[in-house]
Amino acid sequence: MKKYVLITGATSGIGKEVALRLAKEYNIIFHGRNHENLEILSNDVENSLFWCYDLSLVDGISSSLKALMEKNEIVIEKLVHCAGIDDNLPVKLLNYDSIEKLMKVNFYSVVEIINILLKRSVNKNELKNILFISSISAIRGYKVKAAYSASKAALDAYMKVLSLEVAPNIRVNSILPGAIKTKMTEKSFENEELVKHFVEIYPLGIGKVQQIVDMVEFYLSDKSSWVTGQQIVVDGGSLV
Repeated sequence: MKKYVLITGATSGIGKEVALRLAKEYNIIFHGRNHENLEILSNDVENSLFWCYDLSLVDGISSSLKALMEKNEIVIEKLVHCAGIDDNLPVKLLNYDSIEKLMKVNFYSVVEIINILLKRSVNKNELKNILFISSISAIRGYKVKAAYSASKAALDAYMKVLSLEVAPNIRVNSILPGAIKTKMTEKSFENEELVKHFVEIYPLGIGKVQQIVDMVEFYLSDKSSWVTGQQIVVDGGSLV
């Protein structure tokens, strides 16, 4: 059976750049919610497939992914979970309803995906590497980011336990980027004071998407074969 790398959130931002870079070496499954964008990407990249699914619909993830794999007679050897959503909410406005979708997309969804990929009957024990695109918010507090931070912290805590349970056959790590300008964060970068703050706190300057992609490529390769269960901070040496 043909082996693939699944990248969630592959139609924009870090996810898209990760997918396009990895497509030079691997067979890729582009994941996203926009069928048209996915079709364009897949048509432009040889030996690729796409999975169009809204990860907030957690209950249907397993059946949808399983159907894709069975239809195309494939297995998935590596997973990069880039899909994520953000929201700025002060703590006094937080409640279950306000954070439910964040948790579904950022955390619950990948639990369901991995549940399927660990089933021998579906994926034939072919999964070898799992990488989460988390956030520096998982380990540092920022105003109005409580819900987002909680979702990423949950993802990383899960990563640490998962890495123990699936070793030595599968490696599991998280990359925690600092401030990176993407479609999801572009509004923040319109704030001149905030950008000035970033310049002050990052000794190596504001990060670029390609710098995160470089790290993804490294941690999916055999060059990082003795690394698992790690929160890999990539934030230009942030002072705070």
